[in-house]
Amino acid sequence: MVLIGLLALGLQAAATQPSQTPTESIAGVEIVHARWLTGPRMQYPRAAFRHGRVPGRVVLTCIVKIDGQLRDCHVDSEDPAGLGFAEAALTGASFARFSPRTENGVPAEERITFPVSFHIQGR
Repeated sequence: MVLIGLLALGLQAAATQPSQTPTESIAGVEIVHARWLTGPRMQYPRAAFRHGRVPGRVVLTCIVKIDGQLRDCHVDSEDPAGLGFAEAALTGASFARFSPRTENGVPAEERITFPVSFHIQGR
């Protein structure tokens, strides 16, 4: 897994490379899975900051389009809930860019799931 660290004002958020085999062959079709080009731009939620600067974790599932952008992202889990981590992850994910999945060299959409972690540096 590749971690993408994102820093802002001493706060850190990281999204982890989706855990899929980079290249595989299925029934004679060579599949190269989507790969990160540009990580999401996460901002630590103000509510979590006011609530004691607690760490948070969100798991997102999205579709990587053939142009490398994400669509139809939804939150699979948020911990702790209600402090803005889910909203921050969804907003930040809109800035991510991928090399799309290819099937025998032809771009194709792919569903990916990845975690986003939020924490204050040094904690």
